[in-house]
Amino acid sequence: MSTGDAILHSAGSIAVRDGLVSGLGMSIDDGRQRFLIRAIVVGLGIAAFILALVMEQGLVDLLLMAYGGIVQIFPLVFAAFYWPRATKAGALAGLTTGILVNTLFRLAPDLSPVAGMHEGVYGLTMNVIVLVVVSLLTAPDDRKRVEAYLEA
Repeated sequence: MSTGDAILHSAGSIAVRDGLVSGLGMSIDDGRQRFLIRAIVVGLGIAAFILALVMEQGLVDLLLMAYGGIVQIFPLVFAAFYWPRATKAGALAGLTTGILVNTLFRLAPDLSPVAGMHEGVYGLTMNVIVLVVVSLLTAPDDRKRVEAYLEA
């Protein structure tokens, strides 16, 4: 429950503050933001409950499916700490590709070249390849900005 409520609250907060306020530039006062966050938390909670009732997958399978998406963040974190040549465009392209490939093999397991291979492995592989290629094809970030992160 502690993990579930943290995820629901994070999703609601991200949707309102990063999506509506920052992303779309909407001007919403604190009281209205709080109401919208609560509404999203309730809506997502109801959706999760309904999915839990109708899905035939077990808890372990659902967790494994979720980890296929979560692991897509690892190359970005690794590149941020250890590869100064990585770019924002490369990171976003790699992340998007990894999630799409992960989802593709999750929805169509018959396409998997290796039977039984977790879809997250395919997504992670493509994520790293796209991150490196796009980073090398795009202009590097400002050297001073990169050094500021490396020195701290």
